[in-house]
Amino acid sequence: MDLLRIGEKVISRSKIRRCIERALELRVAGRSQQEAAEALGVDRSFISRLEALGEVRRGGSLALVGFPLANTDEVRRGRSQDGGPGGEATGGAGPGRR
Repeated sequence: MDLLRIGEKVISRSKIRRCIERALELRVAGRSQQEAAEALGVDRSFISRLEALGEVRRGGSLALVGFPLANTDEVRRGRSQDGGPGGEATGGAGPGRR
């Protein structure tokens, strides 16, 4: 077992991992934060904070900064694979973009 003692409490790491995995599965399946929280018996704010801990980016796009490269074809293919347009870079970092 992977138990930890914190003061008077005995904590199971595997139980925490299972809870986190289930929360993420519920959210990916389209359940709201509130619905996921109720299914797990936790507060909605816990689900929100859990997502914030793992957040890599927000929104539907990611900026790509360009400079002279020798491998432009490879960069364009990568943009296409990640959902970005395959052509020239467009737009800049405007309000609300990261």
